[in-house]
Amino acid sequence: MSEPYWVPLSATDVPFNYMGPWSSSVSYVPGQVVSRNGIYWLAADPSLNSDPGVGPSYLTATFGQLVTALPGSPTDGQEVTLVDSFTAPTYAWRLKYVAAKASNKWVFIGGSQIYAEVVTSEGTVSTTYVDLATVGPSIVLPVAGDYIVDHGAEGQGGATANPMAYMSYAIGGTAAVDADAASHQFAPNTTPMLVRRRKKTGLGAVTLLAKYRLSTGGSGTITFDRRWLAVTPIAVGG
Repeated sequence: MSEPYWVPLSATDVPFNYMGPWSSSVSYVPGQVVSRNGIYWLAADPSLNSDPGVGPSYLTATFGQLVTALPGSPTDGQEVTLVDSFTAPTYAWRLKYVAAKASNKWVFIGGSQIYAEVVTSEGTVSTTYVDLATVGPSIVLPVAGDYIVDHGAEGQGGATANPMAYMSYAIGGTAAVDADAASHQFAPNTTPMLVRRRKKTGLGAVTLLAKYRLSTGGSGTITFDRRWLAVTPIAVGG
């Protein structure tokens, strides 16, 4: 028989033909129920030594289906784990579908950030937002939604008076703005950190790209080092 041999159940769904904890030595028939790894399982096919605690059925029951795109016809309470790759994922977002929400119905309930970094130390004297010689960091948002965006860098000032330094990010075709920026007023020969966290709602599936500028009225070049950008979803799906 092809898998799945077992289908996960909630405790309230367990019928009278509960067979107790799963045993590798028992031949089960469809309709019988066992418990394994804290989950109740309904036999869908005849089986012997087919462990419901491992394999695709177990992953679906405990973490939701592993997907690279959100399901097209989700049901209320459905869970999935969204990744960018099955073989080499750089992030994994556990999401739960909440039908009652007006938008962005996939609510983030756990997982990792998307993180990008440029370690190259490079400077600018521009008073408008520009790329540095090594562009970035940048992050492609995999799906539209509401996010927490974190970014920062280490700044290095020179020996003379230095201006205010800004690190912000372009959002798709929208230019970087000071409202999103991490900033710091530099004194000579200092190396402070610029760090900013901001909630951004209604983002599309776009690229966030770090940009840099200095304020007017200062002198010298500010060098940006160890530049990083990270995003954490709040709720996604548009």
